[in-house]
Amino acid sequence: MKVLLLNLPRVHGYPVVREERYEHRDIGAVYPPLSLLHTATSLLEKGHDVRLLDSNGFDLSLRNTAILISEFNPDIIFARLGFDTLQEDLKALEKLRSRLNIPIVVRNRIASGHEPTRSIILDSPGVDAFLNSPPEGALAQFLDLHGSRPVRGTIYPDAGECSQFQPPLFPAYHLLPSLEPYHTGVSCGTFAMISTSTGCPFKCTFCAYNGTSVTFKEPGQVVDEMEYLVNERGVSTILFFDDLVLLREGRMEAICNEIIGRGIKVKWIACTRANLVRDESIALMKRAGLVEMAIGIESGDPGILESIGKGITVDHVRDACRIIKSHGVLCYGMVILGLPGETRESFEKTMSLVLECDPFYVQFCFSIPFPNTSIYSWYRERNYLFAEKCSDYWPLSDTPMVRTEALGREDLKSMRREAYRRFVMRPSYLFRKIRLDDPMWTFRAGFRLAERIFRMISGDPVR
Repeated sequence: MKVLLLNLPRVHGYPVVREERYEHRDIGAVYPPLSLLHTATSLLEKGHDVRLLDSNGFDLSLRNTAILISEFNPDIIFARLGFDTLQEDLKALEKLRSRLNIPIVVRNRIASGHEPTRSIILDSPGVDAFLNSPPEGALAQFLDLHGSRPVRGTIYPDAGECSQFQPPLFPAYHLLPSLEPYHTGVSCGTFAMISTSTGCPFKCTFCAYNGTSVTFKEPGQVVDEMEYLVNERGVSTILFFDDLVLLREGRMEAICNEIIGRGIKVKWIACTRANLVRDESIALMKRAGLVEMAIGIESGDPGILESIGKGITVDHVRDACRIIKSHGVLCYGMVILGLPGETRESFEKTMSLVLECDPFYVQFCFSIPFPNTSIYSWYRERNYLFAEKCSDYWPLSDTPMVRTEALGREDLKSMRREAYRRFVMRPSYLFRKIRLDDPMWTFRAGFRLAERIFRMISGDPVR
């Protein structure tokens, strides 16, 4: 069967990340469609004729997208949908479905856990069927069962979530003609992503992608992927697109020892929880090429951390930042403003913690209570939720969609601008953007900093 895997075009000029653990617009970064690359491998192993069209990455118009699809003339199309781009993505699919008359199957992780949103998707004229489970495993099963002419309105599987895809899948990077479009915004050279694991067992109340079973790739396979990307595709920076690279004790150490043993020279970036950071682990990861580690700070108020089920303390954050920085690894922190219970006092606790820990960079976002999260009802029942459409659920928005008992939306908006100003405009922070041994990095970092400052002043979204 001829199958076209489609990453839809950008939305209003913004690149979109349409992955199982993030389904939103981005600013300043363009990621390869990793989920589609894994899905392609599972289909190729079944003998399907597969093409991958990344209109988002290569910034193709919908018209050019339709032309390229027509040239391949597939039997069926599969596309992932963003959540805050849901309306725009569905409109694009409606136009493609009308013009090409080819069945279209879609997947959106948040909608799989929220029936009203799933119904909106299935009511769209551009959608024939909905995958209720990750496509890396479910799409091949769906095609075996339904073929290329599914009954309109089909949901597969019809109840619950299937298991995550099986780790042995090697992403089909050979289907991408080039990796040139992809970047993190500041990384130099060719960029790519891999996943060493999928899923997150924790149940933070604000997270739309939590509470899932976790699967792991073998360390040797992870390094095989890295070796291919470095040696065959010229990649110089890799993002480990995992929720928690340090979840299983000893596993990352095995991966790092394999990287070092094979002599692979590549920079890589990862993400984990603050309470999983260990000194010896970061030391070894640094030797293996780690240059940046992101952690969720969320809040500096112990009561808020407890109420959202984060399972960490402010001391965990302090220790994690200290350990990461002590090994020369850039520490990237993520903070959420406007969580249940947020007050001016809790904000000051957060800023005190952030300034004390002094990460290399911090991203301040507003609380986004996605409809499949447990905090959604907290805001809705109190009339603290001000969302009229899916596009309001943008994690990088400069306009809050919530309020708290003590703080209105304008209060939160002012606090976010204040947070960036107090963090970014410090002399010590500005001097960190200078690397005498790497002029290109300094130029790109300086340009990105200037862009962020301009966005803060003009009130535009900031990443």
